[in-house]
Amino acid sequence: MKFLFRDSIVASSFYFTTFFFWVTFIVPLEQDFLQTTGSLLYLPAAGRILPVLFFGIKTIPALFLSSLIAWNFLWPYELYEFRNLGLLISYLAILVAWGVFKFLDAEISFDSKLKLSNWRHLVLFILLCSLLNGLFDGAFYSTDVNIINPLISLRFFVGDVTGTIFILVFCVLIISAFDIKRN
Repeated sequence: MKFLFRDSIVASSFYFTTFFFWVTFIVPLEQDFLQTTGSLLYLPAAGRILPVLFFGIKTIPALFLSSLIAWNFLWPYELYEFRNLGLLISYLAILVAWGVFKFLDAEISFDSKLKLSNWRHLVLFILLCSLLNGLFDGAFYSTDVNIINPLISLRFFVGDVTGTIFILVFCVLIISAFDIKRN
């Protein structure tokens, strides 16, 4: 809790950055699919999952507030009527995944020096968050748009996984390109 304010600001900035790049570059390419099934490269999923992995569960309130601001004030299109409930479901999926990992005593923190097993746990955490979000948000949006379509859940899952892994690989490449050393 020592650096709560700093971590919350960094996490919020990261979320806004991923949201901006998604809206600017990905949404125009996928506009026809977004109305019915979701994005296949959903970068804001990385904006909500990776800060929780880097800074811990304490950043959830700041990330949720950032999501509310982004979707209610920065989103340029009319898409969903109850998107705030969808955001709440997405963050509950992260909380459930965090709880599962804590219950299993799996290491998902970046506080210590990363070992090879931690990377596996990191990917498993991303997959579990994406799966839960895909199932819960897919079910919610299926009832919201009155179309029962299991592909919605699949696209949510795939979009969250590809978006998060894409941003994670991008960050790793940037860090390695500048040869940034960790203390």
